[in-house]
Amino acid sequence: MVNLLDKYLKGELTESQVEEWANALECREDVGLLPEKQIEIQEVIFQLANPSLNKPITPDLAKSLKMQLSQ
Repeated sequence: MVNLLDKYLKGELTESQVEEWANALECREDVGLLPEKQIEIQEVIFQLANPSLNKPITPDLAKSLKMQLSQ
């Protein structure tokens, strides 16, 4: 997930691509998440998959989410 955010911050991915990726991942139950970070990861996926419900995907949001994941 951090790699995805890094690619977005470098301009290698668009906001739409990040949202599509998160949407595809959000519905999957067969993807294992690190147990110690499961809640944080699910929250980040939800935020990225639903920018109309949350905040728009911006570089500031990506940086904030990266910090959230690294704690």
